[in-house]
Amino acid sequence: YANMAFDLHKTDEAMEYYNKSINAANKDVVKTALANIKKGYAYSFLNQYDEAMWMSQIALHDLDSLVQSTGDQDLYLEERCFAQRTIASLFQTLNDYNESIRNYSYSEQGYRVLFHRDSTTYTRSYADVNLLYARVLDLNKETEEAEMRMKESIRLYTKLYNKSPERNSAILACAHCWLGELYRNQRKFKESEEHLKKSIELYESACKFNPSSYTGFIAESWVNMGKLHLWTEEFDKAETELFKAYEIYNTLQESSPEAYKPSLAKLYYHIGSLYFFQKNYEKAAKYDSLSVKEYEILYKQSKLAYYIELGTSYGYLGNCYFEMQMYLEAEEYYEKVLEVNPTSGYKDRLEQTRTIIKRKKLRKP
Repeated sequence: YANMAFDLHKTDEAMEYYNKSINAANKDVVKTALANIKKGYAYSFLNQYDEAMWMSQIALHDLDSLVQSTGDQDLYLEERCFAQRTIASLFQTLNDYNESIRNYSYSEQGYRVLFHRDSTTYTRSYADVNLLYARVLDLNKETEEAEMRMKESIRLYTKLYNKSPERNSAILACAHCWLGELYRNQRKFKESEEHLKKSIELYESACKFNPSSYTGFIAESWVNMGKLHLWTEEFDKAETELFKAYEIYNTLQESSPEAYKPSLAKLYYHIGSLYFFQKNYEKAAKYDSLSVKEYEILYKQSKLAYYIELGTSYGYLGNCYFEMQMYLEAEEYYEKVLEVNPTSGYKDRLEQTRTIIKRKKLRKP
């Protein structure tokens, strides 16, 4: 029941029933561990990363202990793989890509064993872990292997989609979305647009069956399409696409504000970039300020998860003020960048700004 509630984004209800399942387990190690795995995954969705990591690691430790005591390496293999996958996703969120890759590697190996034994049951799980693994590889600049794994996921998802479109259109859409983003970063713009269009088409199909679960994912595809057209300097298209995403996220956050706060924060600085590149610095500063406001809240919840994003937003806002010749304000935000992320590369820009302030005698004695 908790899993169903979670899939329907009824997170409070899901947490209530995960707790009931843990109490009902009555200290049974296996049942408690299985409930903790799912509860940890739910915590990650709520951006409560410390709780998510703790629950997932405790569950994995308990199951691994049973494996060691029995010597049966196949014992609860599926559940252990899912726990490692959740832990890997958390390390990715916390910007520890090496630990994320290590845990995804273990999870992928386990799911591969299960897939080869029973492809009918484990095709989806094996494709899922390959896609998630590929995503962090891409973020870690290991693009060749990332592309290979994303294509393999699309191949497997397409087989499932052909059998049951209503159940598999959304996950196939996700794979196309991420491959489109990978191609954008490689400046393969034609390929990127093809996959992002396919992603939007598939998500729209998924929403016909379950709009409450998949509407937010369409927004991610629109954001990525907007970023693509920002790079190709098709600014009118980019503006339309980014604001389509904004309308979706703005509606969704009314019912689930915490879940969509990171998405809105990221979207704000993409909109800020759009106006910055058009030299509309005042409008860019407006959206970068909104991004800063959201990320400051998220940073208080988890510094490791959001120090890079907060630093980026501070830097974008500082650049806006610099271009508007508001050098004291620019200095303030460049200093803030270096406070949260000393390796961000803004030291030279800060010194340049201070030189201008000194030369123009802008600082009051």
